[in-house]
Amino acid sequence: MSGSLLLAFDRHKYAHSKRPLKSCLYCPASFTWAFKLREHIEREHTKIKPFTCDNCGQGFFRKDTRNTHVENRVCLKHAADVAVAVEKLDQQLSSQMAVCCNCGITHECKPV
Repeated sequence: MSGSLLLAFDRHKYAHSKRPLKSCLYCPASFTWAFKLREHIEREHTKIKPFTCDNCGQGFFRKDTRNTHVENRVCLKHAADVAVAVEKLDQQLSSQMAVCCNCGITHECKPV
């Protein structure tokens, strides 16, 4: 087994162990891992979204989700950085349409 598979399997085995669960103070949920309890409280009870898109202000629980949003959904009408908007427009010319992630307006892309 590779190192990452072994680590994943060890984590899986730990989930089935008789170790004490970490319980949520706000609801009946409980977790084997402390970091899962922390994520649960942040997402379900505080609703804090620490990662924000600089272009549209949308919040995200996870940094990788925010990064994917920024890479794939830069708002062409409202982007602060025109160079980024032009680059995204060039990438979307093959589909001939671009949809604004903020307002949902569809923009027709015409080659220059």
